[in-house]
Amino acid sequence: MTTILSPTLEQMAQGLEERIIFYNVSIILGENNRTDLSLSHQHHNDSFEEVTLFSNIQRTPVGSAMPFFSFPTVLKNLDDFVMPVAFCLGILCTFMLILTFMCTPIKSSALSHYLTALGIADLIYLSCCLLSWVSKRSYDFYNKMGFCQITFFSLLLSRFLSTWYLFAAHAERFVVHFGSCRARKWCSTFRTKCIIIVIFVFSLVGFSHYIWVANVSENKKGGTTCAIMQESIKYIVELGKVEIITAIFLPMILIIAIDVAVCTSIAATYSKTFFSRAQSRKGDGWRGEYKLANSERSNSPSTRSGDATPPPPEFDLSLEKTRATVVVLIAGVIFICLILPASIYRAKILFMSSERPTPQDINMMVFFEECVKFNSIYKFFLYLPFLRAFRHGLLQLFKGRLRRKNDPETYQETSV
Repeated sequence: MTTILSPTLEQMAQGLEERIIFYNVSIILGENNRTDLSLSHQHHNDSFEEVTLFSNIQRTPVGSAMPFFSFPTVLKNLDDFVMPVAFCLGILCTFMLILTFMCTPIKSSALSHYLTALGIADLIYLSCCLLSWVSKRSYDFYNKMGFCQITFFSLLLSRFLSTWYLFAAHAERFVVHFGSCRARKWCSTFRTKCIIIVIFVFSLVGFSHYIWVANVSENKKGGTTCAIMQESIKYIVELGKVEIITAIFLPMILIIAIDVAVCTSIAATYSKTFFSRAQSRKGDGWRGEYKLANSERSNSPSTRSGDATPPPPEFDLSLEKTRATVVVLIAGVIFICLILPASIYRAKILFMSSERPTPQDINMMVFFEECVKFNSIYKFFLYLPFLRAFRHGLLQLFKGRLRRKNDPETYQETSV
């Protein structure tokens, strides 16, 4: 079944600002008020329906019969049935992930702090998505004063934070593999916490203007709509060009570069090990002593304070250097695969002012934005099979044998 856009859409799509609002901001940021242009083709009537997304763009379907299978139908079923289950599962698993990293001895690792910060950002994003999904079908929280500004701001902030925290984890893995002699100093838990706080403060300041530009106004149906104030639209359009570079393409390029470098380092290390096995058998005696001495030296604390003791081996991520790196690399690859298609469509409408969104573009944009949400859901299922320390921490969490605050024993921090 084909569709045509109403004259109202054609007129408003002639301006860059209107296209940005319709095609970019409404779909990406307004999770509750996301356009139903591509999802509501099942309403067969000759009247125009208002799209309550930051504009008065309208549409009308052509044809009187709805095919059994169509892309808009798939999108609607995805939004109605798959996404709520994914949101609830993602929130539950992410919450367990955060507790595991924060309340078990795994927290002594620097990498665990990045993964915890990444999990918190994902939890905020999924909570806002679930809130906006419920608002479309039950009580409308989203289009209320206060909820509108907080949700609008949280959606943007959490997506930015999750991207840069993932890059920070990649940078930590890069230092571990290429600066191993200084890794324990540069990748200490204290420096890690400082980096996390700096990224958060920078993001908080950079996105704080979205609290003031969002407003709740009445629409033609007599209800309320959370939208950007009209006088702020042109500034948001310009800022969108900066944000898509700093929040998506720049960290994406850096992540790809780090992935290539680290993969090359791991491949070179394992190839040397593989080809030197035959020769190493001749000197097993002194080589074994040399390896044991280096193992003891690498595990000795370089930033030990007080009477801190190393965490139990089953909770020490530093003993899973390669596995931890592989987990971060896989997360980076999944991030790029899920984010890149939607980012291309966003960049297309932001920087190519001579073109305007087609129904196919809108359908694909909605689909890819739904895929982006899975970037905040899968991480629990990635850590579980790869990280032995995470499995032990999760098991301890379920058994209820968490250490209390009055426990005098503290754990020495580990960096790799």
